[in-house]
Amino acid sequence: MGAVTQINLVIIFGLFLAISFGFGLDLVSTFLPDIQTEIGFDYNYLGILTACGKVGLIIGGVVCYLVARHFGNCRLVVLAVALTGLSLIGLGYAEQAWVVGLCMFLAGFATIVSWAPMVGVFAHFISKKHMGKAFGAVGTGAGIGTFTSGSIAPYFINNFDWRIGIISVGLGCLVFVALSALYLWRMDILEKKNNASPSSEELTSESLSITSLLTGNVIMLWFLLFFVGFTMQPFQNYLSPFIRDELLYPIEIARDAWVAMGATGLFAGLVMGLASDRFGIGNVIIVALACLIAANMFLILHHQTIYFIGAGIGFGISFYSVPALIPTYIGKVYNAELATQIFAGGNILLGVGAVIGNIFGGVTQENFGTFEIYYFSAIMAVLVMMVLC
Repeated sequence: MGAVTQINLVIIFGLFLAISFGFGLDLVSTFLPDIQTEIGFDYNYLGILTACGKVGLIIGGVVCYLVARHFGNCRLVVLAVALTGLSLIGLGYAEQAWVVGLCMFLAGFATIVSWAPMVGVFAHFISKKHMGKAFGAVGTGAGIGTFTSGSIAPYFINNFDWRIGIISVGLGCLVFVALSALYLWRMDILEKKNNASPSSEELTSESLSITSLLTGNVIMLWFLLFFVGFTMQPFQNYLSPFIRDELLYPIEIARDAWVAMGATGLFAGLVMGLASDRFGIGNVIIVALACLIAANMFLILHHQTIYFIGAGIGFGISFYSVPALIPTYIGKVYNAELATQIFAGGNILLGVGAVIGNIFGGVTQENFGTFEIYYFSAIMAVLVMMVLC
């Protein structure tokens, strides 16, 4: 594949993540206080609803693990991003809490199914020496989505309502997916399955044996992804409720935190990806995790509104780099077929961690009146992640 086509592939996939992450669960999280007020449910139920999105992550990981080899990695990505648009449109018409949960399940499902197979696509089409930069650039795309969703949410709430905002974004997503699918089909990237013969490098890779899934290295990666789910997904889901409902700040303060998070993501993924090629993936992950600890500390302290911007920046550095650095490592070490299986298996544990974190956060807030207990627990989990690295 030529260099221009590789660059176009990275750009399209980056915008796909802008949709599935930034315009999917992130946008829904921004509107959660308004959805909760209009439809009506308490924090226990909110924890269950947000957990529905994380159950979608688990099911999505299982689906990727089982069908990617037969259906095609790129086709799964395209269909998943289209599902994100459809789930947003469905949420815009929701009148009952269980419909909100269903749409969040579909959005979570689409998030992983759009993300995990990208490892297989990049392992097949992108040169290994550029893998870190490619995944970093894709992570930047997710930052664009979060930055944009955080910016437009107050506009729709102040001038229209959350339903018009979500439906409009959903329709725009479907249009972009249709145009992108046409380009990928014309470039012969939208393959049914990878029938190409493995290279000599892949033939010598340890990843050709399915027993490599049982090695300590893979198990460590899976546990790392479990803690990624526990520490990062609930952080986003409860950020707006914590700022607006628990601390009683206006929506503009929550907007500033989300915009800071997304603005950081505009460069964090690419910068950290470049740094990983020079200083090592493990070292860069530890730096990013230190930023995640700082983000949680800013929320616990919250003495001034500037702390929320600091929390958004710290979380943005971590969120838009760690989930990209892990598949970078997998894509470099394992061949295209098994890379997707390993990453999909890890995303199942990521979903489990996210479900546990969301339920824990919702239950502790309902019973103790604060999300700070979750933030303390997240810091402890991040310390474990540092040990695993």
